[in-house]
Amino acid sequence: MKFIVLPSTGDTAGVTIERLARTRLEVVHRASGRPWIIGDWNEGDVYKKRIGNRRIVLLGRFLMDEPALLRILDSAESLSDLSRITEEIPGSYHLVAELDEGVRIQGTLSSGRQIFYSDRGSPVLAASDPALLLPFVGREWDRSILASRLIAPWPPWPVSEIPVWKGVSALAPGHFLRVDSRTGTARQVRWWSPEEPHLTLERGAELLASAVHDAVLSRGRGRTTVSADLSGGLDSTGLCFVAAATGVPLITTRWQATDVSDEDETWACRAERGLPEARHLTFDRRSAPGWFTELLPRRPGVHDHEGPFPWIRTRGRLVHTAEAVAERGSRTHLTGHGADELFFATPLNLHSLARTHPAKVPTHLLGYQALYRWRTAPTLRGLADSSTFSAWLGKVTDSLRTPLREFSTAPDFGWGLSGRMARWVVPEAVEAASEALRRDDVLSSGPLSRHRAQHASWQDARLCGDTLRKVNHVTGAHGVSWEAPYLDDRVMRIALSVRFDQWSMPDRYKPLLVDALRGTAPPEILERSTKSEYSADAYTGLRRNREAIAELCDGMRLEEHGLVDAEAFGRTVFDPPSSSFGIVPVINTLACESWLRTIERGSREKDKDLVSILEG
Repeated sequence: MKFIVLPSTGDTAGVTIERLARTRLEVVHRASGRPWIIGDWNEGDVYKKRIGNRRIVLLGRFLMDEPALLRILDSAESLSDLSRITEEIPGSYHLVAELDEGVRIQGTLSSGRQIFYSDRGSPVLAASDPALLLPFVGREWDRSILASRLIAPWPPWPVSEIPVWKGVSALAPGHFLRVDSRTGTARQVRWWSPEEPHLTLERGAELLASAVHDAVLSRGRGRTTVSADLSGGLDSTGLCFVAAATGVPLITTRWQATDVSDEDETWACRAERGLPEARHLTFDRRSAPGWFTELLPRRPGVHDHEGPFPWIRTRGRLVHTAEAVAERGSRTHLTGHGADELFFATPLNLHSLARTHPAKVPTHLLGYQALYRWRTAPTLRGLADSSTFSAWLGKVTDSLRTPLREFSTAPDFGWGLSGRMARWVVPEAVEAASEALRRDDVLSSGPLSRHRAQHASWQDARLCGDTLRKVNHVTGAHGVSWEAPYLDDRVMRIALSVRFDQWSMPDRYKPLLVDALRGTAPPEILERSTKSEYSADAYTGLRRNREAIAELCDGMRLEEHGLVDAEAFGRTVFDPPSSSFGIVPVINTLACESWLRTIERGSREKDKDLVSILEG
């Protein structure tokens, strides 16, 4: 799904109703007859309603409660009153609405459905993808932002959300875009902030069970078949059982790990026995695509222009899965991504626990020390740290070149992961990334929450949503939508509202999710408390795809733009470090290099897509 929202005033970039009538694009018109929303979507994924001069459009996956929605639309005194829609209508969708005062446009809290808008004058154009705005704002990319994408494992928020393209802005978390109907100017308006965590584990699990069920049901609505990951891990396996409970015919998919001793296969086979009505599809490790098998897109389109693809290592697998499930009748694929970000208790929870329930700290602290072997003195100093978000960003900026230790006897209780830049990133690129981290709009942003654990969870969920949005660009080309129910607004709001003392204990694995899945997933599945790791897939993929990687290292565009040393990068790729930690920056670099080559190719070829139509 893709769309662009046009202003009610001014020239609509030469787009006329007559021209649109000759295309296959969908158009939602204003009362005046002018085009309002132009896009490419399935009929069942859009809801349109009008009450007098008021109108609303939902685009995505949702469980429609029309009476509730119409009550909200009819009674709303302002655009802000429409926030209640996200409480009443489950799912993952964009919301576009118009009242007399103007237009409200928003995506999701996870950024899985995001809104981008032009920031060069007015009237403002808004779109679901920044690439759709490029004909109107130009095609100049920001060197400092691209340099920041070389930070491993990822740049800190909010730099992580700044578009690579100049002239394009992204809607901030928990905000909607308010467009004035008379002037076409726009401003961001906050509509949601995390609540103070107040739910008990029991109440949170009860609400979460309902929210996850509705999230999955919204994906199966109107579908004859859905598919889903069944890795064997708790997150994807739980979703499979929820999907089976909705009654929609289910296809499960799993990849055999390169490491034959990986225990995911054992757990996945147990789950398959508990899902006898589903069709189970297994991709053999000997014949199916491995990691790093599709470093450049087969058929690049404008959506590949959005920015570097974080999961470039598995692009070949994503395409293979999409083709396989599409062949078997699925157009919707469920994935368990988002659960780690929202339900896994990280040590950072301990820092927030010390500020909300200090009496609970000693018991939890002993558990974390036993698990991570922390020394007491640096741990207590870390717990006492109350430095501001901007001060932490300054430390991250100053330590971009500091070697990252794989193991440490002292915890990192900062506002997020302290990213690093690899040795093949040249000093000029490090300075460019530092400029991005020192931007006034970055330093003035402030954290997403006053609690570091809550901030980190929301930030990580948005990083995950951003990646899943780009995954949809890949799989959508093969007719399959990749859906992450755990990233729905209602699910996220519940996850971020449970008290830290109720679920941050290190002796239980994802207790909120486990308790929510009780009665749906078999007890033996919920007993799993381990996660597999895939370093064997990484090393094998690098070895088997040396030739393709060598082609990217030959005449690296990143080197041409003064960002990396291609020779130093090649030495690392062809002689990988013994620790898999060292492969993470390799992936970031390959993603940035692939993106530069893709937009270079796109500038030479005419894309058969929405942008080329709007350009005339």
